[in-house]
Amino acid sequence: MKYYWKILIMISFLACNHPNIKQSLDEINRLVDCRPDSAFCLLENIKKSSLVSPENIATHGLIYIKAKDKCYLNLGEDTSMIMNVLNYYQDKTNIPDKGWAYYYAGRVFQDANKEQEAYKYYIEASDYAKMTSNHHLGSMSNYYLAEYHARQFMFDKAITTYKQALNNCLQTKEKKFESIFLGSVGYIFGQKNQLDSALYYLEKAYTIASEQNDTGQIANISNDLSVFLLEDQQYEKSKKYIEKSISLHADSIILSQHIILADIYLGMEKVDSALFVLKQIESNILASKDVYNKAIYYETLSNLDESRRDYASSLIYYKTYTNYLDSIYKEERETSLAEIEQKV
Repeated sequence: MKYYWKILIMISFLACNHPNIKQSLDEINRLVDCRPDSAFCLLENIKKSSLVSPENIATHGLIYIKAKDKCYLNLGEDTSMIMNVLNYYQDKTNIPDKGWAYYYAGRVFQDANKEQEAYKYYIEASDYAKMTSNHHLGSMSNYYLAEYHARQFMFDKAITTYKQALNNCLQTKEKKFESIFLGSVGYIFGQKNQLDSALYYLEKAYTIASEQNDTGQIANISNDLSVFLLEDQQYEKSKKYIEKSISLHADSIILSQHIILADIYLGMEKVDSALFVLKQIESNILASKDVYNKAIYYETLSNLDESRRDYASSLIYYKTYTNYLDSIYKEERETSLAEIEQKV
């Protein structure tokens, strides 16, 4: 309740003609981590005429982008604002906000679909974090660098950078995002088909997420554990984790999870159970616009009919699967070409 009173008082204060703007911005900055939506509302109420000094303009811009990012709003239209912030901090030294300016420049340009620019600023943020021993900044900037490497299929580099993010995270008081970083390392090992390493990191991530009672992260890690346990032919454990993930999304149907469950039943040679699961989501698949889910659905149907030696039906489903696979490749190619055109 004290936050709401503070917010009401600050809104009234900001409506005055001559508020102490530096003090107001400091208060709002302290509010961002725990109440980003309220901080964003307060920033919207600051009169632009009160932002007279370059320092106040830069501080306001940085906090505004930070609050917007924490409210999960798209930052793609804020490139001019973040460049003004960066220009202010360019000649400043040993200022924590300078490192965060680099980091949020990365976030802005990433949302603007300018990956190379974003990558450049994440590197600047990571270097600044290392120079100033800012472990929280280091964990966040290295995480997004690792995500970039993973998208470029640079898996070894992604693992190294995720581990750097994890090491930074472990040196902070709260150890926020520890399970996310561990899970990310495990997922990339899985992508490299190094299943022992994948399962080791994912199980550690699951344990920490459970200790923190982070149900969203438990659901995500359970899903990944199920996928790689399936590949390792540990069907019973795989089934346990996918059912856990499904139970934590009880209010919605995530099609890929049900397809994984059907694949597990196929591995267990429970063909009728696999078919039952696929029939349950058939109408959702037909209505879905997600070509990835459609592709893996028809691939599973093809495998199912092959296991029943209905080769004609299996071939029909396989052709449907490859058609959707072609659509995925075409979509990825068009996205890559669009990115190249942006750089020219």
